[in-house]
Amino acid sequence: MNHGVPSSIRVGVKGAVVRDGSILLVEYDDASGLHFNLPGGVVELGESLHEAMRQEALEETAAEVEVGRLLMLREYEPARANERWGPVQKLTIVFECLLVEGSEPRMPERPDPHQTAVRWIPLDELAGVPLLPLEQATDLIPALNGDATAPLYLDR
Repeated sequence: MNHGVPSSIRVGVKGAVVRDGSILLVEYDDASGLHFNLPGGVVELGESLHEAMRQEALEETAAEVEVGRLLMLREYEPARANERWGPVQKLTIVFECLLVEGSEPRMPERPDPHQTAVRWIPLDELAGVPLLPLEQATDLIPALNGDATAPLYLDR
């Protein structure tokens, strides 16, 4: 089913970095208002998923990460979601990531113009944080805890 849109899908990666009961989030203030995202971004042509994850974490948090296990896949198909997050179809792969020893997250030297901070948010407060996409927070905690019933694939 093609709704007059080019038949391509944007592939992205996100990293869940947890330390001492808190998760690393990137804070933005843009047209969506003040919100948070997991570090990550678009996979470029010729780049592996792990290479993209390491590069995006470095660009957004100035931290080096080791890419760990797959936590979840999230598909966004615009027509089924009333284009809530825009017109581009996306597949996002969420990995558990670990900080490389000696690497400490901070604001990068050249952040995205809308990026306002890099923050550690306690996991027990995550449900109350505007994490985009919004449903991600409720699915992320069980996946991080290794809950076998946690959904691996989300199509919202």
